[in-house]
Amino acid sequence: VVGSLWILFSDSLLHAVVDNPETEIKLQTINGWAFILVTATLVFFMTRNLVNSIRHMANQNRRLFEESPIGLSLSRLDGTVIYGNPAVLAVTERTLEELQSLSHRELTPKKWAEIDRIQNTLLLEKGSCGPYEKEILHRDGHPVPVRVRARILERHGESLIWASIEDITEMKKVEAE
Repeated sequence: VVGSLWILFSDSLLHAVVDNPETEIKLQTINGWAFILVTATLVFFMTRNLVNSIRHMANQNRRLFEESPIGLSLSRLDGTVIYGNPAVLAVTERTLEELQSLSHRELTPKKWAEIDRIQNTLLLEKGSCGPYEKEILHRDGHPVPVRVRARILERHGESLIWASIEDITEMKKVEAE
């Protein structure tokens, strides 16, 4: 709208003010270049603001992910861990590299295999599962009670599992008392 008004107004003004057709054509050319310059400048600043906003949101999301008190992990469909936030690393007392070298099956005590199989079937069929309770293995081998929720998400054409893993040890202690 602004561009159309610029063209109509500036051409009408030039036609009304300038008597010489050659001068009018030169001024219209200058006017056209000015329009392009102003438009390009506006597009540049709008694009820069958009990129800065996207960077800011990405930094906020990364910070939320890193500071979440709930364990969050990203895995492949085969159970291979791609990434885990500090809260999920704290639950298992493992480094990210250690976690990445293990699959969900290796982190789960065998007594939970059937529940995991059922939940994985739900995950693949419906795109999400949980919340459900199970245990995962701490670095020293003892089981840690957790509540898990998961969903499938697409990232760069690959289906991945986004899961929350909440340590419910204290809740289980209170229940037992």
